[in-house]
Amino acid sequence: MAPAQPRTLPTRAAVCLAAIVGSWAIVSGPASAAPLDDRVVAHQSEEESQPADRGEPYFGQDRTSGKYIPDDLGDDPRPLVVLLHGYSQSTEEMVERIPVLRGAVEHRWVLVAPSGLRDSRFSPYWNATAACCDWNARGNDDVAYLRSVIERTMARYPIDRERVVVVGLSNGAFMAYQLACHASDLVVGIVAIAGVESIDPADCTPDHPVSVFHIHGTADRAVFFEGGILGVVSELYAPYPSAVETVDRWAERNDCPTPDPLPMVLDSGVAGVWVNCAQGTVVQYNWIPQPHDLTVTDDLVDSIISFIAAQERAPSPVRRRPALQ
Repeated sequence: MAPAQPRTLPTRAAVCLAAIVGSWAIVSGPASAAPLDDRVVAHQSEEESQPADRGEPYFGQDRTSGKYIPDDLGDDPRPLVVLLHGYSQSTEEMVERIPVLRGAVEHRWVLVAPSGLRDSRFSPYWNATAACCDWNARGNDDVAYLRSVIERTMARYPIDRERVVVVGLSNGAFMAYQLACHASDLVVGIVAIAGVESIDPADCTPDHPVSVFHIHGTADRAVFFEGGILGVVSELYAPYPSAVETVDRWAERNDCPTPDPLPMVLDSGVAGVWVNCAQGTVVQYNWIPQPHDLTVTDDLVDSIISFIAAQERAPSPVRRRPALQ
């Protein structure tokens, strides 16, 4: 199946997007002189009696997570960024692979990196959709678990409830979409890297608009850009939609204006963004000619940080609109 064609973006939006996408220079890790261990400490997300001191390490027995709390947090509410790892990936690997910690340090964000449960292969995973990645059919409710992580973080630190953004990679991107669909009262925006939403649009019924920034490799042979199944035996694995269909659905859910935006063709691929969507949301995409394990670059990280920094829910009544068909 040939890759689906991306939707399209007006010139003024293309100029705005060009300022944050850039030239995709290679980056090897977080742009900070401080060692990772000095900035991100472990804690047990499900444990009520976590130590209160900022920067105090805490190690739990089950779901061990990473967190970054600015030393100068103060009392003013700050944005919260939630990092969701990919299948079989540790929280430490996620923090290093997608180094938005740089943005947390620069902008004084609170950052948490929860861990999924481990399956029979001892691999951490998120039970996101039927396509990914509860291979043992345990049925654990990770939406409820991550809601509790966010709510406990809000209870513990001064968090701006209108500025909670989830960043997910692969299986974590599937999970980020689940939170956008089923926890839109808590989540204002998501960054989904190499993962999509459920095959059935009726499975997604957000009460609030959620901004989306979707990054996907057009040569991805793990989570196909064109959609497909993750396993080789179709009877055992559910299908998932294409990257293009996923962002199209969110443009519709967020009441983004038509006509569709014009694509901006870059050396690194194709990019586009819908602006002026409901409650100030945006739907943005970068299609990169790379495989699943795409190169994380300085400018890619900059674009993610810029997206996160711009997210703030505008006041509006709760809407319970019908699911897409």
